[in-house]
Amino acid sequence: MPPIDTFTRKLQSDGPYEAHQFLRTAANRLVKTKKYNDALTLLHAAAIALFQRGEGASGIDLAIYAIEVLDADGKTPGDQVSVTVNPAGTTSSARQIPTRDFALELLTACPQSEITRTRLVKKIISWQKSSSTAADPEWGDAEMQERLGDLLASEGDVAGAERHLLLAGTETSQKKLVDILYSWYASLDPTQQSPSNAAAILGRIVLPFLTADRPREALDCARQFVSSLAAVQASGDVETVAIDAGSVEEGKVMIVKTMPLVNFLSWLAVLCVRARNKVELYARLRNAYKATLEADQELDNAWRDALADIALKYFGIRPQRSNNMLAEMMGSLFGGGGGGAGGQQRQQPQIDSAGLD
Repeated sequence: MPPIDTFTRKLQSDGPYEAHQFLRTAANRLVKTKKYNDALTLLHAAAIALFQRGEGASGIDLAIYAIEVLDADGKTPGDQVSVTVNPAGTTSSARQIPTRDFALELLTACPQSEITRTRLVKKIISWQKSSSTAADPEWGDAEMQERLGDLLASEGDVAGAERHLLLAGTETSQKKLVDILYSWYASLDPTQQSPSNAAAILGRIVLPFLTADRPREALDCARQFVSSLAAVQASGDVETVAIDAGSVEEGKVMIVKTMPLVNFLSWLAVLCVRARNKVELYARLRNAYKATLEADQELDNAWRDALADIALKYFGIRPQRSNNMLAEMMGSLFGGGGGGAGGQQRQQPQIDSAGLD
């Protein structure tokens, strides 16, 4: 009797635990003899059958094993595998299926309510990163990331979708990411649609792209987000400003006068694209928005590390440190500033902030 038939019989007569253990043993034998496609057929069919029976944990275990078999077979997200459709039926047939589809079919079959589902998501992410041909493996396979983001977005998991769409880094994933996060902002109670919350949401897109040295993506996303914001503002509250008199289109920023920290992020993205290593322009931008950012303590704290990284990466500006290490340590311990009485304070450049609205 074929293993999948035995599994089905055990599932009906002996229960899910016995069926699960039998199927795993059968898959192990196939993997040891490198019959990977046969193992994948078994694991795929059995995992889905268990999900349909409400046996989420057992189904997750077999689905994770299936992803491990893909890895053992050297399959990448761009490859295909041969899987038998309806292996327990009389009309079974082989089909070539992209490995991305194979992995996502397993994830889609798993109920959202299954608390161990995140284990499968993590395994899929680990596999597609380790087998990715991307320049930066941390970003993984762009199509796989985008499709994971699409799936999670369709299920209402905004935070999960956000991460994968960000890592996809494609033109279409960027648009989806901005649409999702702007829709989230627009769905807030009107009392929560504040300039600070708008900036916080835009920062979740712009700052990760900038710290990953993807300034063009940051700028494109900022423009799309601000364009959506501007569409619901009074006409007098929106204007377009250029970084300099001769600026081309990419050097222009749409300003929403009531949202200064949104404007700050837009300007920051423009500078990282158009004015890399121009320290004076960056200093002018920081000085123009220094008081506004410091007044929003939550954003000031949340953005501090990312802004320090961006200052170093794009403008060669290292974080300022006091020369008095003891005073700095004490200030750190007791919540004070880093500059003690013996520390020499560096003078900030005195740059006019005109034009940075």
